[in-house]
Amino acid sequence: MATKTNETAVSQLGKIDLIVIGGAGGFIGGALARHFHDQGFTRIRGIDKKPLPRWHQVVPGVESLRLDLSEEAKIASAGLIFAIVGGCLMPPLQGRIIDMGGLGTLEAVRTSFFLPFICFVVIAIFGFRTFKIHHSLADDKLA
Repeated sequence: MATKTNETAVSQLGKIDLIVIGGAGGFIGGALARHFHDQGFTRIRGIDKKPLPRWHQVVPGVESLRLDLSEEAKIASAGLIFAIVGGCLMPPLQGRIIDMGGLGTLEAVRTSFFLPFICFVVIAIFGFRTFKIHHSLADDKLA
């Protein structure tokens, strides 16, 4: 069966751009690695936590790595949840602040930007705590 050319991938990516495929040891991930390889892409990296002999298919010419990214995935999913919830809740709240009027001599629109500032502070604290936790775990593993 002839492989169709993915025009979007070809127009957006160069043939030497790095493509990383998570879950490449599974049926869909392996098929995706084979598809990009057949399209002529040369820098493909497949990642899965299963040992290589248990991969559904290993495509020649694709860098196949056994890595467990489950801890990183937890942090990434938490970040996505923060972004989704923030995108849903913050604009209406900021609109309510504008509707309530200004704060002292500050006009209403400028006052409303305190809300995103508070959100950025919370995100910075979350990032700093996560950084400290991961570095303390890494230090414990080295000791």
